[in-house]
Amino acid sequence: MKESRKRTGMLIIMGFSILFTASCELLTEEVIREGDVVGTWSFEDATAQVYVGNVNITRLLVVTYGLSQEEAEVKMDSLVDDFLEETGETLVLNADHTYLIDGEGDNDEAGTWEFDAQKDALRLTRSGAEVPEKYTVKELTQQTMILVMPSGFEVLDLDGDGALETNCTIVGELHMKKIQPVN
Repeated sequence: MKESRKRTGMLIIMGFSILFTASCELLTEEVIREGDVVGTWSFEDATAQVYVGNVNITRLLVVTYGLSQEEAEVKMDSLVDDFLEETGETLVLNADHTYLIDGEGDNDEAGTWEFDAQKDALRLTRSGAEVPEKYTVKELTQQTMILVMPSGFEVLDLDGDGALETNCTIVGELHMKKIQPVN
């Protein structure tokens, strides 16, 4: 009987020790809240996979257009850089759930935003649009955010003749850094 009580007591102590350790670990993890996305975010970098049908564009540039692997990668980097320039420099997410993308020239964009932490989703609804663009939040800290863009469709000039001739599907990520919180 005494042995049984000793074992029960030891099990209870071990159980509390495990719970205490686990709860301490949870307290040290950074919890991201909707308020953490509020602020001014600078577009730092983008990565993209571009496909023509099921073929990766880099492979297409090598096989169809005769570019070397290095030349195809430079062309791809140039397309991503052009996209970043068109996107703008900053994304401002205001506490009142409005947003502004500071674009090049007249390419500013404004609307409303929603953040769904349960689904890792940031939805931007452009003013005048009915359907939001849904971005998957791949990474979010108080200072960095990586968004996976919704798959898009673009017509690109791959041969450099100035004419848009190639239908492409683009899957990309936007890498952003918070440059200032909004109060």
